[in-house]
Amino acid sequence: MILPPSNTMAFTGRPDIGGQLALATNEGGVFQIMVIDFATGQRKRLTQSPEPGDAEPFWSPDGRRVAFTAGKLLGGEYRYHIESVDLDFKRQVLVTEGAYNGAPAYSPDGNKLVFHTNRDGDFEVYLANADGSDQVNLSNNPGFNDASAVWSPDGKLILFASDRGDGNFRLYTMKPDGTEQRLLVNLSGYAYDQGRFSPSGNRIAITVRQVAELEIHIALVNADGSNYQQITSGLGQFRDPFWIDEDTLLVSARPSLEANWQIYLLELGQSGILLTPITSGQADHRNPVWIK
Repeated sequence: MILPPSNTMAFTGRPDIGGQLALATNEGGVFQIMVIDFATGQRKRLTQSPEPGDAEPFWSPDGRRVAFTAGKLLGGEYRYHIESVDLDFKRQVLVTEGAYNGAPAYSPDGNKLVFHTNRDGDFEVYLANADGSDQVNLSNNPGFNDASAVWSPDGKLILFASDRGDGNFRLYTMKPDGTEQRLLVNLSGYAYDQGRFSPSGNRIAITVRQVAELEIHIALVNADGSNYQQITSGLGQFRDPFWIDEDTLLVSARPSLEANWQIYLLELGQSGILLTPITSGQADHRNPVWIK
């Protein structure tokens, strides 16, 4: 396979899927947020930020804005804020308190935002209005780290990762007011640090890593934590699962630690999974999120 010139992206369009893909790419040397038409491959770079750049995009439910983690160099130190940008490149700062604020995720109605922040010393999951106002500590778990929160499609649950217990991240759910925090998946010797509900809310795609191993894989589990099934295997790393429909996901993946991250389409079929590269090139493309 002949790769495109260094730091350029090739994209394989899928007219049968359509919609808009947002991702983080460092094809220009610094990570920026890019939107790609899934049918035609037409691209629009939404941010042009200095180092360390922008990542972890998340669509607003109406498809008009993308929230993301924005890196800043302030006083000689890197700090990370939550910002949003619309398709006309208008940016809005939402969250600044603390050295690191990341992984924003809109509620299904678009009125709220969850994110993680280390303003309290450890990482906690916070809730805010979509404009960044009225920020509240939801996980409120001193001494441990809580992060990577997302909503269930009906808005009744928040899924998040926590290293409470033995120091390995596992997945928990809680209500939007922070109550009823419940362990979802707990297999001895494994760590889980990302999860995403399917569109129906019936299943969750999660990342799984055997403790002390480098390989990272994707597994599926029912919303109540039952019927655990790892669907990728072998060498490599798979992260950032995002559902397009009940049988199709986007993931970031690379075959080795030396390889670049690319976006793949992962299709679930009766005879197994079909993994198709969507991006290629000699740059990293990560954090895929899609909207119809």
